[in-house]
Amino acid sequence: NISGIAPVNDALERAVGAFTTSKSVVVADADTSGGEGKTVLKRFTGVIGRIADTADKVDKIRKGGDAAIGIGRAVGTAFESVVKLIS
Repeated sequence: NISGIAPVNDALERAVGAFTTSKSVVVADADTSGGEGKTVLKRFTGVIGRIADTADKVDKIRKGGDAAIGIGRAVGTAFESVVKLIS
């Protein structure tokens, strides 16, 4: 059972928020650590981007599934009505 995308979005917002509020410290640390620090920072931002993209896709899939279930229920109800009319 998928509990929704909200926990992933919350974690993502906390990570981005922490980075945003401490951006000057993170950038300064990356600068003083040279190429390795910049590589780590670049990888981190790439991971955050991929997580955000995945969360968006999962949310769209969930919404699509919810819509399909709704349509299926409506069709089922309509079909039952037709069967009752014919019977």
